[in-house]
Amino acid sequence: MFILSDGKIHRGKRLKQRGLGMHHDVYVFVRMCISKLMDDACDILRDIHKKHIRV
Repeated sequence: MFILSDGKIHRGKRLKQRGLGMHHDVYVFVRMCISKLMDDACDILRDIHKKHIRV
């Protein structure tokens, strides 16, 4: 769901008619990928940190 400048809530079909639906899907996908990468990086850093403490 998107709230456009007129204040009304528009759902996916409306957005695709306006040509924004695809961009929104890509945006969500990219956000998901970035958050997953951040989680992976945090796990790796945590592992390195644990190994460092053991040594």
